[in-house]
Amino acid sequence: MRLVPIDGCRRVLVTAVGLVFAVLAVGCSGPPAPSAQAGGGGHQVPACPRPASPGQPLTHPPPITATTVATLGQAYSCVLDNWADGATLDDRVLITGAFAGLTQELQRRGLDQATAMLPALTGNHDGDWTSAGSVLQWVVDALPADPQVRQAVLAAAMNGLVASLHDDHVSWVRSFGGGLPSLGVITSVQIARRDAMPPLFVTAVEPGSPAAAAGLQPGDVLTTVNGVVPFANGQLNTGALAQVSDVAAYYSGAPPSRDPVLLALNRPSTGRDWSVALTPGLVPRPPPVSATALGADIAEVKLTAFGPNAAAMVFTAIANLHLGDKLRGVILDLRGNGGGLPTEVARLLGGFVHGKVWGFDVDRNGVRTANHTDDTVALLHQPLVVLTDRDCVSACDAFSDAVKDLHIGTLVGTRTAGNVAGPAYPYLLNDGSLLALPTAHTLGANGEIIDGIGVAPDYNAPVTPQALSTGHDPAVDKALSLLGH
Repeated sequence: MRLVPIDGCRRVLVTAVGLVFAVLAVGCSGPPAPSAQAGGGGHQVPACPRPASPGQPLTHPPPITATTVATLGQAYSCVLDNWADGATLDDRVLITGAFAGLTQELQRRGLDQATAMLPALTGNHDGDWTSAGSVLQWVVDALPADPQVRQAVLAAAMNGLVASLHDDHVSWVRSFGGGLPSLGVITSVQIARRDAMPPLFVTAVEPGSPAAAAGLQPGDVLTTVNGVVPFANGQLNTGALAQVSDVAAYYSGAPPSRDPVLLALNRPSTGRDWSVALTPGLVPRPPPVSATALGADIAEVKLTAFGPNAAAMVFTAIANLHLGDKLRGVILDLRGNGGGLPTEVARLLGGFVHGKVWGFDVDRNGVRTANHTDDTVALLHQPLVVLTDRDCVSACDAFSDAVKDLHIGTLVGTRTAGNVAGPAYPYLLNDGSLLALPTAHTLGANGEIIDGIGVAPDYNAPVTPQALSTGHDPAVDKALSLLGH
């Protein structure tokens, strides 16, 4: 993440564990709420920082300071004032979520208090915060003076507030930049979901990572993680997943660990069973775009996120294969793509079709805005096959839906994640953390809802550990057959 002050405001582009918050902007930092500084944090509702228009990314992260009750109040105001469903949201949902997180953390630490009780709420935004904020401040003031304890309790309250929205595009981030410790292994399930199916296996290994040094390969099945089976009775163990998946660890809200992770593995191609202890480390992230020539006429391009200049990098990568007039098709691999900027969706689609509406954003007032392809991009005039899976999220969902609705290519693989929303704007809170909120709902090119449903492929071709272990990829094989190979 890079941060720069512009005209007294801070503007932010956030990427975290491969996930990109799209069309990001944060507002000018408002002055701290006087009520919180005086110890009576609930007497006034702290104002949400004003959003700024998107601008140049920032070069220096803001300092991270202690979360306060006023920080919670800012988040409360931001959600009600800016979230896509904030206009119809009952504020009691937010406050109840915050108190649930708070009291659970108090009990976990053996610090429960008689005064830690939800006050009577009426549905009046200001009045409810006056009551709830006062109780929160009393609870915090009665905690041990240890700043780590107070931070943990307030963070639990904030995470409870965020969780109460049940929106996968709302997030609260206190730690960003500098990288996180990782095993460097990409698994068949990256984000915990109810429809995850066993087994949990390796789909890719990042170069220079602990997993690469230990010799892990695509197709290797993780039979246990720290002695725990990833699936029990068909149900995913989210804790085990978070030990090996960077994305799952990010969503869990747990601090990154540098403790060794003991993996028990099986390699289907040889039947070998073995165990290895991997210590998470800082892994150099590969570029978001890579390309390979399949045969002498097909360009296979892997795109991991719709980050800045993603479309241009895709087109450059194809050109750098030097296939020239021999090029007869493009396979765009979006499996595991973490989403990103809608402007890059428009530009990448512009390489395959012009003059189309690829989706709609509907704001909190019901105003619908059409998203158009970027017709300044030169057409490739090539057939397109897009590879998708359940970890193709957000902007990847939207791009895949546009390919299908506009009939500009064929989808192969499995259904996308169905985690899509309008542009997510991060608001810089008074502790230096970021609260990201989508301000609109995204609909497909035909006006359909994608969120919660995903985009079904035209041809189902799931990856299996047996295939990967023997050097085969069913989705790529199907894509090649569709392109005449």
